[in-house]
Amino acid sequence: MKTISKRTIRLLLPIVILFFMISIDIAAANKPKVMATYTLNDTDDHIVSIYVRDGVIGDEASFQIGSTPTEKPDTYSISEYEMPMRTLIMLDNSLSIPQNSRAQILDLMVQVINNHCQNEQFRIATFSTNINYLTDRYTDDYTSLVNIVNNITYNDQDTLLTDVLYGVIDDLKVEGYLGYTRIIVITDGVNNKPVGGKSLDMVKETIRANQYPIYTIGCNTGKNDDLLDNLFSLSWLKDCEYVVFDNSKVAEIAGVFTADNNIVVYEAEIPEEIMDGTPRKGKLTLGDGTELVMDVSIPFANASAVEPDSAPGPEPEPEKVCICEEKCTEENYNSNCPVCGENYLNCECETEIEEAKRSLPWTIYAGIAILLIAAIGATVYFILSKKTNTPEETEDDNLSGGRQGTLAFDEDAGRQGTLAFDENGTASFMPGDISGIITLTDKNNRSKSWRHEIVDKITIGRNASDYKDTINFQDDENPYMHGHHCSIEYTNGEFYIMDTILNKSKRTHTKVNGNKMEEGVPYSISSGDEITIGNQSYIIEIDRA
Repeated sequence: MKTISKRTIRLLLPIVILFFMISIDIAAANKPKVMATYTLNDTDDHIVSIYVRDGVIGDEASFQIGSTPTEKPDTYSISEYEMPMRTLIMLDNSLSIPQNSRAQILDLMVQVINNHCQNEQFRIATFSTNINYLTDRYTDDYTSLVNIVNNITYNDQDTLLTDVLYGVIDDLKVEGYLGYTRIIVITDGVNNKPVGGKSLDMVKETIRANQYPIYTIGCNTGKNDDLLDNLFSLSWLKDCEYVVFDNSKVAEIAGVFTADNNIVVYEAEIPEEIMDGTPRKGKLTLGDGTELVMDVSIPFANASAVEPDSAPGPEPEPEKVCICEEKCTEENYNSNCPVCGENYLNCECETEIEEAKRSLPWTIYAGIAILLIAAIGATVYFILSKKTNTPEETEDDNLSGGRQGTLAFDEDAGRQGTLAFDENGTASFMPGDISGIITLTDKNNRSKSWRHEIVDKITIGRNASDYKDTINFQDDENPYMHGHHCSIEYTNGEFYIMDTILNKSKRTHTKVNGNKMEEGVPYSISSGDEITIGNQSYIIEIDRA
């Protein structure tokens, strides 16, 4: 029997190990893994959301934080989840990218967009030593996104990914979006020795501390192996995919990023008894027994919990009580009285008050009489002048004149109505066939307001221009708002608001004056009421017709 030499074994061993590793990777390709974990903490909801790739909808999973179990988690497909998945694609558009790959890289970006999840928004950016966003917000207008990508040009410029990526993550953290946000970086590598600015280690530290998966695509120039290793190390931190760009495998590379389309969101309520602000480990046990461990940020149960117990202050001094039985004057006061002994003017004795009344000089009485006469005269003059100058109520097509209630006609709209004036005296046209005008004003920024007239019903929503009679918000104005979030109706002389989010998790349900609304139940509203959508509140003003 022929034996295998040691030299042959040494040659074959790396091949066997490599084959074994590849087999493991293939077998574990669909193994569930945690991609991100977020904690929501507001007045009513304290929820942890765990984004699990290759999770199971309706899974009989259990979740515990530390040693404390929670109620059974709810599950949602990321394609139907109320918080859209967001993808930021960052392209190094410098001339260091090989010329024969530049067009194919743009094609790759287009394919990633076209492979989008049902509920995915994109933002496109190029970078050099600074980030250059080509879209002002995350959007699901895929046609516009493709056009933007196809118009990208490559420039002669320096590139410093460490500074740029550090700033991008910092901006995302400040924004505080509680949905899944991932970053795809396309470049030829990372220099670990920047002149000034952020080092590679600093960028790695901020990636570890935040919930943003980093996917990397490296362009091989033939002499940048170390730079590519630095680049791919950013993906290793979050166990994300990384690939070397290949002109002949654009479609396969684009397909790598569709794995996140299979994310399932597990939501669990954080037990109040552990809400002390201390981060803990969470363990999600899936129905098949798979255990997933993640870090969970724990909120405080209430604001007072974050304040340490303060030391007791000194006992308050007892209130001083006047003991005088006789009148007090500057020349004659009771020095034994706690009040008058310090200052006789503080004495509240009835005798003192009467003495003060008697001592009022006659000039004060005369001054008061003169002021009263002047006030009466001014009032009479105002009433007479107003009566003289009041115009007759007539039809008027000039919307800048007239008085409150003057009949007017808007030629552009072809509608008859009346004039209405705001507190500054500015006139506006109030059509005769409407019930009123609804104005929503941002509680924290009174310069932002949204206004719409109402006949019977209006809808409030984000990117809801396809609905008739809509107060329409943009993505960056309230990312927690749904397309058809709530409605306001006019019925029997009253205005009602109704939450129209059905079969969704409770995170973004509408609140009125801090009270969460039930789905599909109308609530009476009036001017001055506060409605809350997500984490933003608005003051309602109703100008009745």
